[in-house]
Amino acid sequence: VIFRLNISTGATMRKIDATVLRSLGGLSVAGEITAAVTTASPFTTSYYVTTTRPAHFFNKGSELADKQINRQRTTGAVQDNVVALLFRAPYKKNGQYGVRQYGVRFYGKFLPISTITELAEDFVAGYYKEAATHPALHVRIIISTSNGTLGTLKSDNYVDGHHGYAWAKMVNTVATWIVTKGYSGQVDVAGGSDMETDGGGNWASASDTRAWVDGYALVHPQRFLYDLGDANGCPQLRGATTSQTATSQPCKNGWSQDDVWYVSWGANPAMPLPEIYWPHMAREWAQLSLYGYLNPGRRNGGSMVMSGALTQSQACRTNPGADCDLKFITPAYGWNQLYNALNADNHTAQSTLPWSTDMSWGLGPR
Repeated sequence: VIFRLNISTGATMRKIDATVLRSLGGLSVAGEITAAVTTASPFTTSYYVTTTRPAHFFNKGSELADKQINRQRTTGAVQDNVVALLFRAPYKKNGQYGVRQYGVRFYGKFLPISTITELAEDFVAGYYKEAATHPALHVRIIISTSNGTLGTLKSDNYVDGHHGYAWAKMVNTVATWIVTKGYSGQVDVAGGSDMETDGGGNWASASDTRAWVDGYALVHPQRFLYDLGDANGCPQLRGATTSQTATSQPCKNGWSQDDVWYVSWGANPAMPLPEIYWPHMAREWAQLSLYGYLNPGRRNGGSMVMSGALTQSQACRTNPGADCDLKFITPAYGWNQLYNALNADNHTAQSTLPWSTDMSWGLGPR
């Protein structure tokens, strides 16, 4: 994978991988990435956000830079990582868009987008304070919401194009601040959403989620939008022999392969950084990549390029739940499951899978 851009202006980015060529505006990594990543790189910690204390965000940004500095000293390698700050379900109150926070009684305290902007900037400031004298360090910070809803009523669901548009405007605000502060050589920012197919009153439908993504994509310059969710119930790729056709197959709760493919790759500027909590989840994403390969005529057609694997071993140690089996979700295990699933078929093979990040409840009290 090759990345090219003007980091000082946020000009057009080109992402080139074999037969795929996509042009997007937005800040990106400094320089080019061409080396193959064939073994799991050291993971970063991403966060379910449960606090609004600026000092917590500043300190976690500093901790990230310190870890990169130590790894660079040990390995001599350039450090380029990703971290997701995962806020909760979209919400709107008193005319302001935002989210309902994690870990607070009922469905959580409302956080307006203006507060989320400031907290993300606090994280960046903490990172750059330590990283500034180490120019080979770089991080992409994903400011993420989800397609979660607050119940089964229409009034509980704010996953729509208006919220997606507001979220993208917020990401652009932070990106502009990064350039203004002179941090863009080492920090860039993207949007994200934990887009789940589970339904059941807790997650939005495919159509509402697609509308949210389309709203996000209306804002220019476009910044990457990472799908941090699942492909639950979608067909699984099992080696090079497969029954997959170019026809979209059903997944779960009314979602289809085409829906998941669209919100994670088909829509500009979507990119997949999928949850890999169990081995079958890796096979579902590999099959989605094959689905893309079999539809080369679509916009962004062709096999998907996965950005890495997202696990949650740290979160599970703090708060074990239904998706927690530590045997299966360590960062290295999740990364290897996705890498091996993709490379089981030459149509979906990736010579590089750059990132590994692991969710934690560490940014504030649970």
